[in-house]
Amino acid sequence: MRSTPPLTIEIAQLPGGNGPSEDRVFVTPNAVIVLDGATQIRKLERDGGWIAQQLGQRLADHLTREPEAPLVDVLERSLVDLVAAYDLEPRSAPSTTVNMARLTNCKVDVLVLCDSPVAVQLTDRRIQVVRDDRLQNVLRSIQRPPGRRNMRDPAWQRAVAQFEARRNARGGFWVASADPQAAREAITRSFPLEDVVAVVSMTDGIAIGMDEYRSPPSWEEAITLATTVGPQTLVDLVHATEVLDADCTRWPRTKPHDDKALAVLRPEQVA
Repeated sequence: MRSTPPLTIEIAQLPGGNGPSEDRVFVTPNAVIVLDGATQIRKLERDGGWIAQQLGQRLADHLTREPEAPLVDVLERSLVDLVAAYDLEPRSAPSTTVNMARLTNCKVDVLVLCDSPVAVQLTDRRIQVVRDDRLQNVLRSIQRPPGRRNMRDPAWQRAVAQFEARRNARGGFWVASADPQAAREAITRSFPLEDVVAVVSMTDGIAIGMDEYRSPPSWEEAITLATTVGPQTLVDLVHATEVLDADCTRWPRTKPHDDKALAVLRPEQVA
């Protein structure tokens, strides 16, 4: 096995509410893994945070043992292990987004499944955002009732049923749950190591700041903030923007704050 190039990783997190965050961040000697467990309508012991923790630990273990294994294979094997260990069944198991950024001696590999993107800052100052927009495409196609989610409202029940029918289905969106086949639907990219300044992995609780709030106004400004001032600064800025719209009217959403997690991976230049 070839030696791992030197790197640094900085992490910032903030729960969206009073309870524990359902976001998880795992670090291996050459990779960072960020997961966003989906909030469930009914509170269960095996919730989004549970599957994010269980899957994230398996991903980290696999990447520690096989640091250069194909990321899609790592995700698929980890899901197979998880499903077998807990007898998880499609449509009833919790789900989580996954992204992974991995450094080798010649390249940076990125995997994204569902709406937790990864931004890659290049030496020519460009920002390449690796993202999976299929969830957002589904949400835009479903008629969302106004206001916050109210599951006693038949309109909300119909919207949720339409959403669930398109989860891990052709023409819908893919997320890590009880179907290991979802790993084969992940978005992957690779970048030459010499072209990469930094990699910023995040959950959608951060990405919404650039995509919808325009706070920061652009991805370029957001990544510069996270890599020069620090990742916590970007987390706090997005959270503070939501405080100004506490009733969720300017930016309609189901809760005032989402959980937020951000990791900055930076290859160290070797003289």
